[in-house]
Amino acid sequence: MNRRALVLAAVLATADALLPEPPIPPDQPPADQAAPVPNPDAHAPVAPGPAGTRVRPEMFRKGTYDPSLGYATGSRYQDNEERKLIQTPGMRLLMPIP
Repeated sequence: MNRRALVLAAVLATADALLPEPPIPPDQPPADQAAPVPNPDAHAPVAPGPAGTRVRPEMFRKGTYDPSLGYATGSRYQDNEERKLIQTPGMRLLMPIP
């Protein structure tokens, strides 16, 4: 414990010698450049509104079951839809609510 304290004190004592000296600020600030100012006329982008009622095809998949529910490692329950070679797509109806 004592050796660690001595090493830490030695590192902290020499830290000032290892750090570069900070720059000295000028006596007069530069007058030829204005400070950056945010644009007061700027507005956030407008999100596109709903385009109306839409129907699109989509693959509906259930989430995988928790493997700790009595299934062997690496296996999980599959319902009839998941056992099919080709999944049947469904249709999703998107309808905006005013």
